[in-house]
Amino acid sequence: DVGGGIGSVFPALHGGCVTGVDFSPELLTEYKEHVAFQGVAKFVNFVVGDGKRLMFGGNSFEIVFCRKVLFCLDLHKAYSEIARVLKPDG
Repeated sequence: DVGGGIGSVFPALHGGCVTGVDFSPELLTEYKEHVAFQGVAKFVNFVVGDGKRLMFGGNSFEIVFCRKVLFCLDLHKAYSEIARVLKPDG
């Protein structure tokens, strides 16, 4: 998730457990403040990571949501990682 953690709020408000990834620890601090302000911090976890080499095991997520990030990644690598971490039928 990027964009101040905004993309994390909606799924968290509707029962989702959210993991947001960004390469910037400073931005993650802002994201954490935003989700705390929205009252959903207990449903959201932010981690420092790289969209081209995600640290998660295969079949980890039901949904992958990208906002304002794909334009700066090698799409072939990014799509391969998204496919790898998505659960079947994700």
